[in-house]
Amino acid sequence: LPHAKPMNAKNDQRLRNQRGSALFYIFITVALLAALSYAVLQSSRGGTDTLSSRKTHLNASEIINYANNIANAVAELRLNGTADTALCFDDPAWGGSPNYNHAGCSDNDNKIFHPDGGGIIWQEAPSDAMDSADSPDNLWRISGSDHITDVGDCTDSAACAELLLTVDELKEEVCEKINELLGIASMETETNMDLTPFQGTYSDGQTIGAGIGSPIKGKNAACLFLSTPGKYLFYRVLQRR
Repeated sequence: LPHAKPMNAKNDQRLRNQRGSALFYIFITVALLAALSYAVLQSSRGGTDTLSSRKTHLNASEIINYANNIANAVAELRLNGTADTALCFDDPAWGGSPNYNHAGCSDNDNKIFHPDGGGIIWQEAPSDAMDSADSPDNLWRISGSDHITDVGDCTDSAACAELLLTVDELKEEVCEKINELLGIASMETETNMDLTPFQGTYSDGQTIGAGIGSPIKGKNAACLFLSTPGKYLFYRVLQRR
C-alpha cells in the first residue's frame, strides 16, 4: 500500500501525457483538413477561371476566323469579276429579316452563301460570346453605310462607306480578347453605326476612328464600344473604298 500512491501518480501523469498527445494530433488533423479544403476550393476557382478564359479565347477566335472567311469569299468573287454592288448576302436562313435581297441576287454566282458563289455556310455568331443582358439575336450584319478612317484611298467621308461585316451585343471580355488577338491596344468608343442591310448600294453614315490617336484608324477589323446603344461591336471590312 505505501507504494500505491507513487504508482498511481505515474499512471495519472502518463494518462495526462497521452491525452495531451491525442489533442495535439487532433489539432494537427483539423489544421491539415482545413488547409486541404482551402487548397481544393482555390483549385476549383482557378479551374473555373481558366475554363472561362479559354472559352472567351475560343469565341473571339471563332468570330475573327468566320469574318475572315467571308472577307476571303468577297475577295474571290471580286477577282472573278463580280462588282461590289452586285455582291449578294441574301440567304433563306435569315428568315426574311434582315433583308439582303436585291438585283444582284438573281445570279447565284454573286451570292456569298451559295456553292456557286462564295461557298460560305451561313451561321450565327457564337451564342456564348453574346451579352445576355442585351437580348441578342446572334446575327451577323452586312452594311454599306459607315466609313473606317484610313482603311481605303477614299478621303470624302460622305462617299467613302465601306462594305462591312459586323456583329454587336458582344460580351466586353470577348471584345477585349478580339482586340488583343488583332494587336489593338485599347478599346475605341464611338457614338453609333448605321447597320442598314446592304442591298447593292452605299450610303453616308458614320465616320469611324477619326479621332486623333484612334486605335482602330486604318484597321480592317476591330472591336469597339458604341456608347449610344451601350453595346460592344466587332467589324470586318469586306470591301474598302
